[in-house]
Amino acid sequence: MRYPLEFKEKVIVSRQEGLSYNEICQKFQISKSTVSLWCRNVKLSAKKVQRLIKKVESNWVYAAQARREKGVLHRQQIVSQAALEIKKLSKKDIFFIGLALYWGEGTKIDGDVAFSNSDPETIRLIMRFFRESCGVIEKKFRGRMFIHSQIKHKDNMSEQKALRFWSSLTKIPLSRFHRTNFYQNKSTSFKRGKIMMYGTLMVRVMDADLHRKIMGWIQGVVSKI
Repeated sequence: MRYPLEFKEKVIVSRQEGLSYNEICQKFQISKSTVSLWCRNVKLSAKKVQRLIKKVESNWVYAAQARREKGVLHRQQIVSQAALEIKKLSKKDIFFIGLALYWGEGTKIDGDVAFSNSDPETIRLIMRFFRESCGVIEKKFRGRMFIHSQIKHKDNMSEQKALRFWSSLTKIPLSRFHRTNFYQNKSTSFKRGKIMMYGTLMVRVMDADLHRKIMGWIQGVVSKI
């Protein structure tokens, strides 16, 4: 396509003013190859070159951010859609989920019913298992918290605040919590974000025969796999 000389001169002037090839293409609705051909001999000042470099870098940052946001939305969509596939849990569901949790995280010592975890939702579910599937009465529950000795430096956390959190979640009275166990990993220095805010909770049930029953259930499941 042949363009008027005046049109071509306007394109060249735009380049001399420091516009990028993309900006010129959008302004005059012409192809980048045409702009490149007409403006190949245009020399830009150091200031205008710097402006174009910053613009390119800005576009890269924007594109990278857009990709990250798109990735986040994609992952969230997968999680949300998968969550919708799970319907209301039945008593049987709670039984087998709780049994699987205990199989993985519960104590195996004969007569000792104890389960430890730092995830509140996992603790909440195992409490449903103990109460609804195992029929544990409230006075048999005990709690013990394991928490980093420097947790007080994180988000104004304190031992009592963490204990109240676990007590509220499990409905185990504070009077039935054993003395807190403080620990510190000597191999690494204290780092924010690396320490669990509420520590780890151990839920213990004072019922030796229940432990044997749970182990029997697990054996039954194993035999049917």
